[in-house]
Amino acid sequence: MTTTILSTRGRVVIPKEVRDRLGWKPGQEVEILDTDKGVLVRPVGKGMECSSPTVSDPAEPN
Repeated sequence: MTTTILSTRGRVVIPKEVRDRLGWKPGQEVEILDTDKGVLVRPVGKGMECSSPTVSDPAEPN
C-alpha cells in the first residue's frame, strides 16, 4: 500500500507506480465517487479505453 498527503488546496498525488500500472497519462480525466467503503477514483471518457486493469466500484455488488 502507498500513502499520499492531501494538500492545503485539496489535491492528492496519485503515486507514479500506480499511474504507470494503470496507464494514466497527464491530463487523464477521472471521476471521484464517495462510497460507503471510501473514495473511489476511476478514469472517465477516452482514458477508460487504456490498457489498465478494471477497477470495480466497491459500492456495487459483484
